[in-house]
Amino acid sequence: VSPSGEHVYVSNRGHDSLGIFAVDATQGTLSWIGYEPTRGIMPRGFALTPGGEFAVVANQATHDVLALTRDAQTGRLSVPWARPLHIDTPVCVCVTGTA
Repeated sequence: VSPSGEHVYVSNRGHDSLGIFAVDATQGTLSWIGYEPTRGIMPRGFALTPGGEFAVVANQATHDVLALTRDAQTGRLSVPWARPLHIDTPVCVCVTGTA
């Protein structure tokens, strides 16, 4: 869930992507926005940075961790912030700090 509570993200290992949804807090519903490929295979854990600027995703089968940029207004994710970091079989991500 984004820091503002306006967006929800899910990993999709079959599609190798992160799904993006908008939250309607009044109705208690989610609306599909789209998805962003994780540029790797089998995304397992992922987390948003405390300020919500990035989504950090662990691609288990390609042995990498990648940070995707995040648009706070639309919730969309886009091009990687930097090259992937090689880590053997990553399965979770924990981001700490303050916004």
